[in-house]
Amino acid sequence: MSRQLHLDGVRVTIVEARKLPSGDWLSKSDPYVQITAGATVVKSAVAKSGKVFDFKNQVLDVDLAQGTVHHLEVAIYDHDRFSSDDLISVATVPIDLLMRGAIDQWFELKDAKGEPAGELRLAICNMKSMSAGKVPVRA
Repeated sequence: MSRQLHLDGVRVTIVEARKLPSGDWLSKSDPYVQITAGATVVKSAVAKSGKVFDFKNQVLDVDLAQGTVHHLEVAIYDHDRFSSDDLISVATVPIDLLMRGAIDQWFELKDAKGEPAGELRLAICNMKSMSAGKVPVRA
């Protein structure tokens, strides 16, 4: 009896960021990372110190069991207290990169106009299970 291997979720560690633009012109940025995978959305804590890099080494678990997901959208937003949050930059991570196992790499970020807006280093590992009985798969 053959069992189909599928991806139930991924663990994303925000390792570090570099060359990020500031989200606020008149005050300090309060950045956070939001990961969207289909209908699933998870957010990191907001960095309150005004440093764009303070969300590093945060771990986010993303559930992929809700349907077919082809990529993760990893966006950095600036939290605004009295208005909607501002998009600082975004990267797309193709799911097929994760099918072979863990990755640790830099992703180019783009602003809302598609211009380069920094880089984000992510360590991502998949949480595999066997469809028959949800038995964990060893790498």
